[in-house]
Amino acid sequence: MADGGSKSKDDRPSNELRGTMEAAALRLDRAWERFRSAYYGPAGKPDFLALYHAVMAIPGLTHAERMSRLVVPNPRPPESAALSAARGEYVEAREAFYSSEFLDQVERLRNGDQSAIECAIVFIEIDPWHFRSGYLKQKLARYLRHVPLSDSDAQRLRAGILAALTKGQREDLKEYIRLARVLDTPAFRAALQALATGPDEGTRWRAERMLVGLAARGHGGGRRVGSQLTDPLPPPTPS
Repeated sequence: MADGGSKSKDDRPSNELRGTMEAAALRLDRAWERFRSAYYGPAGKPDFLALYHAVMAIPGLTHAERMSRLVVPNPRPPESAALSAARGEYVEAREAFYSSEFLDQVERLRNGDQSAIECAIVFIEIDPWHFRSGYLKQKLARYLRHVPLSDSDAQRLRAGILAALTKGQREDLKEYIRLARVLDTPAFRAALQALATGPDEGTRWRAERMLVGLAARGHGGGRRVGSQLTDPLPPPTPS
């Protein structure tokens, strides 16, 4: 019982940090969606990819004619009171989320400060999804490759990466693949294999990319994460 109580006490700062960041991320995500809606108007963001394919399918057009049809009028409505309010709400939520304390944690992690690891892991776990959040995830994944990780840290990051692969196209995929190389275990590859054979095409593609990235690392001396020597491992068995 004493160990259980100690564990609960030790986890309390992490739980508080997670709760604070989750609330701030939710506020920012909602503000971002309201700002996008106000910016693009009722019609929503134009589907540029669909437009491109439609124009390319029209026979007999010259290159100049195709390019002229691909020029979409700026969908932004005139600056209105609603848009100004949504913009202000988004800016305020963004400043609250990316506080000076949070940015200090990012900088400390960049410099190898292990006390900043928890903040980075929580950010990857909650996976905020808004303008430029992917670029910060890339930075954090890159910095995490260069600091010692406990077994618990590594397990949480594996779970965070696996969850991220199911959530759509990502700017951070390359850095997540590089981070996965220092977290690699047979169980992790088995979980990736399951995603790579699942029903969602995008998830399958991202999981396959990660498996290829892990296999391409080759053999040789491994990096130790906690008590787990991550390499060498055999390439995944084709399904």
